[in-house]
Amino acid sequence: MPTPDTKVHGVGPWNEGLPYILVTPTTGGAAGDGTVNGILTANGYHDNVAGTGADNEAFGTNALISNTTGDYNTAMGQSALYTNTTGDYNTAMGQSALYTNTIGGYNSAMGQGALELNTTGSQNSAMGQNALQLNTTGSLNSATGQGALYANTTGGQNSAMGQGALELNTTGNQNSAMGQNALYANTTGGRNSAVGQGALQNYNNTTSANGNLVAVGYQAGDNYTGTEIGNIVIGAGVLGTVGESNVLRIGPNIYVPLLDSMAAGGLTPKRGIDDRTSVTAVDSAAITVYAVPTTTGKFRISATIVGRSGTITSGIYTIKYTVGGVVVTHTVSITAVDTDASYSAIVQPDASTNVTGQLTTLTGTSPNVDVTCLVEGIGSGT
Repeated sequence: MPTPDTKVHGVGPWNEGLPYILVTPTTGGAAGDGTVNGILTANGYHDNVAGTGADNEAFGTNALISNTTGDYNTAMGQSALYTNTTGDYNTAMGQSALYTNTIGGYNSAMGQGALELNTTGSQNSAMGQNALQLNTTGSLNSATGQGALYANTTGGQNSAMGQGALELNTTGNQNSAMGQNALYANTTGGRNSAVGQGALQNYNNTTSANGNLVAVGYQAGDNYTGTEIGNIVIGAGVLGTVGESNVLRIGPNIYVPLLDSMAAGGLTPKRGIDDRTSVTAVDSAAITVYAVPTTTGKFRISATIVGRSGTITSGIYTIKYTVGGVVVTHTVSITAVDTDASYSAIVQPDASTNVTGQLTTLTGTSPNVDVTCLVEGIGSGT
């Protein structure tokens, strides 16, 4: 049995095995080399820890037993930081916590199996049984709760709080989940945020790197399965509709289409908006500005045409949609540069009727105009 003392003596930094316990190494380093090579176990001390790492603390059978040059590590529990060799500044508490870590540094694991398979991942925090258990090289993750981020392997910069939060995530990055089973099924999708028990729990985007979904509330966004992108849903039980993208839902009655990001040059019409600059020719065909999703939805349709340069004798932008089986047409027209004309109205088009817009007339000498047509949902929708 080692002799009680206040320090482990050596010519290097002061090391601590357990306060007031002197641990004298007999293998893996000579006495006085500044290395803690002793571990207090349930069955007493053993001194078969190799290496010259400094300022390490270990408590438990085989804790930090493979360490060679790693410094400033703390291991408490059977086989905690078992295979660590050169990793520095790791803290492991719990049976097999950070078990396979080799060179990963600045990790914190608390709970049985927390960060168990981590090898080179760094700056991860795991608290709870099996939190981040399968993580290998993923870094900058935080998991709190039993099974939180359990299956993560290489995904990074994820935050999960709650039992089962982001549990099946493997390579997805920059996700945030708070609440039991929030973002539970996500595997590779990124940049999603879910707050609330079961929020986005069925969502699994495997075709796009980033889903960019935000869900706040009990089971918010639960109807989303993986193809949806860019939605914001707020409120308990606001489930969303399978397949929809770029929409805002707040409670049971507010539904607003969100603007898509425009393609390079702003020349490609997107769902909800036709926004183009420096148009110099008439459209070859009408552009679908928006496909109306419901007979109960009300929409604000606005359009603007602005003269930019050249001589404009006639510039007309035409909007069409159907109400009660009748085609409704509105036009916005200008005749000179540095002028603009606009149209705005709240309408309720027929279900599944496209709102289309088209630059039907543009004449003059080198005419050049900007066109913006926006359709915004302002009433309830399905």
